[in-house]
Amino acid sequence: MSDPRRQLLLELYTRLVLLPSAEQPAAAALCAENAGTSARWQGVLEEPPHESAVRIAHSLGIGPPGLQLWRASWSSEVQGVAPLTRLAMVAARLLAGREELLLLAARCGREPSPIGPGSQVAEGVLVDGNSCARMAVAGLDVETELSAGRGLALLEAAGDLLYGAGQATAAPQFLVIGLNMAVGELGARGSARLLGA
Repeated sequence: MSDPRRQLLLELYTRLVLLPSAEQPAAAALCAENAGTSARWQGVLEEPPHESAVRIAHSLGIGPPGLQLWRASWSSEVQGVAPLTRLAMVAARLLAGREELLLLAARCGREPSPIGPGSQVAEGVLVDGNSCARMAVAGLDVETELSAGRGLALLEAAGDLLYGAGQATAAPQFLVIGLNMAVGELGARGSARLLGA
């Protein structure tokens, strides 16, 4: 059975990415309130992706239950899938065993398009406390694959890549959404409540 918390993050991302940046905090707060939780904007991630992952994992781990959101705009030499791969792999190892923690990071500096299976272009990542375990179940050793530069293959094996149409516009901006919520805390209609349905 799919984790409704992952669906919640996907639907929240889909809602926020359609809005101007200035309107995203209020929309996130309203959506979170509808779901009976909170949303906190934590600012802009200016450090490299692997350092951002440490900052995010620490904030999620010590923070109260609920959503935490960041924006990021990485320089041209780290744009594309590579920064998301680095962010996700560091985060996956730091979140390992913490089933209450999840992290979605995806592009928003492009024309809005659905994310999910069916495209050739990875637009984002969604990792959680079981990501490394899923990689192991797929027969992959995390450290060996990372040493060989195959982080993207690890994320794909774990089912943690998000796909989109790949129609880039300007230099990518990234939206990062973290969630601290116990397994089972979100009911079957939790993501619908989050969006005010």
